[in-house]
Amino acid sequence: MAYENLQAGRLMVQLAVEFLGVFFVVPTAFAFGLRRWRRPALLLPGLWIAAGLAYGLLVAQPLYGSLWALPLSPKLWGPVALRFSIAALASVIAARTWVPAEDYLRLPRRAPGFWLVLLLAYPLLSAIPQGLVWRVLLVTRYSALFAYPWQLLAVGGVAFAAAHLVFRNPITLLATGLGGVLFLHTYLTTGSALLASLEHGAYGALAFTVGFGKYFYLRANMEPTQA
Repeated sequence: MAYENLQAGRLMVQLAVEFLGVFFVVPTAFAFGLRRWRRPALLLPGLWIAAGLAYGLLVAQPLYGSLWALPLSPKLWGPVALRFSIAALASVIAARTWVPAEDYLRLPRRAPGFWLVLLLAYPLLSAIPQGLVWRVLLVTRYSALFAYPWQLLAVGGVAFAAAHLVFRNPITLLATGLGGVLFLHTYLTTGSALLASLEHGAYGALAFTVGFGKYFYLRANMEPTQA
């Protein structure tokens, strides 16, 4: 029994080290390296590479919930829709108050074609791969490290914010930290990775629509880097 406990302890330590490396060390190194090289175009390929590696770690073990199923019960998706409706109204009011007039609803007013493409492309190209890493992988492989769900939610929010260190913007970090908790909660309570990713995509599209997109657009946050 003592040997088994020792082995279990070692495995937990190894898992904890792996968790810190995956969700904090690697994103931090990538963020600072990306800014130094000034190659924003590498961000999306890097995200998909991370998603592919995450999938490789997941294939050998049963997933928490489902990747592609959507819950049919309004008791599950209803709260998600209600939260988004409230957030959308609040975002419109906040943007109307704080966003410069030329940036408020800029995309739908000045580039409606691009805006419509963004509404479709953001969930597919960005929210889904992020969900695979910062929700499915985090819960399926590392939830054993946390004794209580609130701990997993808190650390998951911090990890999601850390993934956005590349923007070097406190507003971005705060928004993504809160979003990370919200989307992870949706995944944990519904078991649907797809629903959580669609929710993520909806909030991202909302931010770009009302004029907060500059906080989530890398080129707008990059400053000249000293050689």
